[in-house]
Amino acid sequence: MTERRWIGVDFDGTLAIWGCAWVKDYHATGAPIPRMVARVKKWLAEGEDVRIFTARMDGYHPTAGHVPAHVSRQIIEEWCLKHIGQVLPVTNRKDYFCKALYDDRAHRVEQDTGRLIGEEETINV
Repeated sequence: MTERRWIGVDFDGTLAIWGCAWVKDYHATGAPIPRMVARVKKWLAEGEDVRIFTARMDGYHPTAGHVPAHVSRQIIEEWCLKHIGQVLPVTNRKDYFCKALYDDRAHRVEQDTGRLIGEEETINV
């Protein structure tokens, strides 16, 4: 069986505006971020496997405590159907076949060096 390479896109703050609504109500989702939604639609049209990669799937909510993963998945799937036109897989796990992650909190690191790409560092090793 050949696994297909996939692209992970963070939900809150990358694909949907994060804001504070989600912290107050775990059913809330932000408005779409047009540039990222367009990018995802382009990848899908090109045949890419795009997945939502989100911490919402860890079963925890900052104010509500435990939120079942199936509840978070349903909320995000409905958002995707409305704004992207199709349901995307939702996960909080990456594997060997993940070829890229897009996330508002991530920093790109050069493979096998530990060097941050696009940032000057003052760390001496």
